[in-house]
Amino acid sequence: MTKGLTLFLLLFMLGQMYPQDTLSVAVYESPPFVLRGSEGYSGLSVSLWDEVASEIGRPYRILRYSDEVAVMRALTYGEADICINPLLSSPYRLQNFEITQPWLNSGIGVAATRESQGKLRIFFQNFFSLAFFEVILLLFGVLLVFGTLLWFVERKSNKYQFRPGLLGLFDGLWWAAVTMTTVGYGDVTPVTAVGKFFAGLTAVAGIGIIAMPTGILAAAFSDAFQKKQK
Repeated sequence: MTKGLTLFLLLFMLGQMYPQDTLSVAVYESPPFVLRGSEGYSGLSVSLWDEVASEIGRPYRILRYSDEVAVMRALTYGEADICINPLLSSPYRLQNFEITQPWLNSGIGVAATRESQGKLRIFFQNFFSLAFFEVILLLFGVLLVFGTLLWFVERKSNKYQFRPGLLGLFDGLWWAAVTMTTVGYGDVTPVTAVGKFFAGLTAVAGIGIIAMPTGILAAAFSDAFQKKQK
C-alpha cells in the first residue's frame, strides 16, 4: 500500500476516534523507525507521524515506553491513544485495535558459499579455468607474431639459425619466447641490422606484454582467496 493511501486511512481513523483532545503517542526506540536523540525523536515512523499530525492539526505528546509489550499494555488500558512503531499484526490485535495497513515492507537475507573451499582447490580451479587458457592463448599469439616477423627478416641472411619453412617458424617462436621472458639463451640470435633493431623492440615490449597477463592471473587468484575468507 502506498504512503499516500496509508496517510488517508490514518487521518480518517484519527478524525473519527479523537476529534478534539491532545493525542498521546506511545513510542519505544526501534531504529530506523523511531530514534531518540538529544533534540527529541526522529526516524521513518516519526517523520510519517509528523505529516499526519500536521494534516489534521492536532496537538500530541510523546509517551516513551521500554518495549512493544509495554506499548500494547498502554493501548489496552487507555494510557496511550496511538502507537507509531512498526508492530506485527495478529488476530487478537486486529480484533481489539484499529490497525492500518503496512506502509513499508522489507526483507533480510543471508548468503553463504555452497561449500568450503581450500586454497589448493581455489588455485587449481583458477589455473585450469577458461580465463587462464584465454591468457595463455593470447601470449602464444603474441609470441607467434613477433617470432614470425623476425624469421621473415632473418630467413635469407641467417639460414642456419632461422631455417626455411615450418622449422624456421618454430625457430622464430622459440626466439620470441626466450627474448620476451628475458631468459636469453643466445642459441638463436639475429645478425642483420633490421633484425637486431626489431629484436631490441621486442625485448622492450616483452616487459609489458609478459607483465600484463601475470597481473591478471594474480588479481584473479587474490580475488578468489578474498571471496573464500568473506
